[in-house]
Amino acid sequence: MKTSLFAVLVVLSAASLRAEVYRPAPAAGGIDSVPKLSCPIRTNGATMLTWHGPPGHYSVLTSPNVEASNWLSAAEITVSGNSNSLLITNLVGNRAFYRLAMPPNSFVGPGGCAGCHDDKHKQWMTTGHADAFSAIANLPSIVQRDCVVCHTTGAGQPTGFTDRVNTAYLLNVSCENCHGPSAAHKYGEHDIVKPIVSVASEICGGCHSVPQSPTYNEWTNSAHATVTEATRNYFLDPNPVTGFQRQMSCGACHSGATRVAMLNDYRRRQSVTNVAGGVTNITAGATNLLTLPEPQEAAAFGETCVTCHDPHENRNLAQLRNPVFSTKFFTLPTTYAQATTFETNWAGVVTTNIAFLNNVFATNYDANIQVCGQCHNTRGADWTSSGRPPHHSPQYNVLIGAVQANYLNGTNVAQVIGTRFGRDLTAIGPHGLNENGCAQCHMPAVRVENPTDSDPNYTGHEFGMRLQGCTTSGCHTSTNQAWGFMLGLQSETTNSITRLVKLLSQWSTNKAPLLTNAFAAYGKYAWEYTTAGELSNPTGTNTMTGTTNLITGPPAALQARIPATIRQARFDLYLMANDASLGVHNPEYVRYVLGHGISNVTYQLTLP
Repeated sequence: MKTSLFAVLVVLSAASLRAEVYRPAPAAGGIDSVPKLSCPIRTNGATMLTWHGPPGHYSVLTSPNVEASNWLSAAEITVSGNSNSLLITNLVGNRAFYRLAMPPNSFVGPGGCAGCHDDKHKQWMTTGHADAFSAIANLPSIVQRDCVVCHTTGAGQPTGFTDRVNTAYLLNVSCENCHGPSAAHKYGEHDIVKPIVSVASEICGGCHSVPQSPTYNEWTNSAHATVTEATRNYFLDPNPVTGFQRQMSCGACHSGATRVAMLNDYRRRQSVTNVAGGVTNITAGATNLLTLPEPQEAAAFGETCVTCHDPHENRNLAQLRNPVFSTKFFTLPTTYAQATTFETNWAGVVTTNIAFLNNVFATNYDANIQVCGQCHNTRGADWTSSGRPPHHSPQYNVLIGAVQANYLNGTNVAQVIGTRFGRDLTAIGPHGLNENGCAQCHMPAVRVENPTDSDPNYTGHEFGMRLQGCTTSGCHTSTNQAWGFMLGLQSETTNSITRLVKLLSQWSTNKAPLLTNAFAAYGKYAWEYTTAGELSNPTGTNTMTGTTNLITGPPAALQARIPATIRQARFDLYLMANDASLGVHNPEYVRYVLGHGISNVTYQLTLP
């Protein structure tokens, strides 16, 4: 007799129902195939049930007593999504408890998926997951028993792995570890019952949270694990058009769900060829609309595991989507494209919709740029812009000594740096030439001989700077020596930033009013962008007119009167300040750029 999987919850009163995102608790072996009920909501005799679980056919059972042996059927429903809800009405009696029951959904193994998904199967065969069992194959059986759940498919679940003789087809970590058992999809209602697809790191965390591989635990302590509050609020804007616009401009780097949607669209474009030339044409199909995740999903997921790691393919080290090292200039603008579409129903009513295109991302994306540089770049910053300072993400560009195409980079800058500091003629510093890239200092792995919960391995997925990387690179003789060098460099850079702000304020007070009296209203902030940056307006909240502490920059009309040398100086200033390493990423280039800004303002102060 087949058993059913079920979950039970008591009905409690609640004021409202909100949409939820499928984010399972980490489960050893990958996805948890048991459905989970959220707290049901009863209103005016009706009950709203919500649950997360694998797609398939559900029986909704109810009883007034959780200990009752006879549960009555309240509904039968087949669902195709991971997050579901059902309104139940006209129940007889006081039915306070509910249970979800569904027939077991068998595991089919990777070969069962290969028939339709041969491309993904071939890619998976190149990954470490496809040979995961070999790591424990020769361990004593008593030890192997504790490891098998994360080195096979479905161990401990109904129809999952039992042993290498009877369930050899479920050896290794395969499709169903992450997507759930798939027999109902393969042999049943194929177009309705589909495997779970989620960008949640919790799916990886069930296995990558052990002392040998505590990657998930470390990631939860990193800034990547969450969407910043301001960006989350942008995505959840009550005006859905505004929220989706924010996804397009910010989501590529602030939301794992949005970035994966953009990457998937980019890959689809790779399959389109130019008929005339017979070559891949990235702009072909540019009118295809981009399917963005729902606002709640975009706001829920920061940079998850699958943002950086491709779960299906092993193109780069550790299944990274991008390499760890590059020196090519790269920036990803925050602009986006949208289109207006019109739909007419059978009654002739025309509905106007705003849709979005992935053209900007698809045109600028470069898979050969190092993985951290994909987001930690200048985001299209240009010294001629006057609306707001460059984004807080120029680290890759500072590392390679190129913050903007044809601006303070190339052979001229290299010549100055080389002459001044006696180095080879390059604007890329030693940190930018390290072939381990950002990982050298931000992800130095530490392995212990016998990892335990109290003394686990360290994989570097907190991404904080660790001085061990400075010594293993051979650049510094000890962590103390590296620490001293860093403190001295950061002090020097801080002094240069302070000096440049002071000079800009001096220009604003003494020289700007000579251009036009309108600058006088902005006092020492006349040099600022229209939306003043944090160096002038640290809280970012005092930019509305009518406040008692007005800190804002000149409007567009006055921005046009600011000399180019001053606009370049503030651009230099904010790029180096927002890099946040205070010179560490590329010491000589940072000195050069801040020196360029200081020289610019000093020149303006000497003019009559």
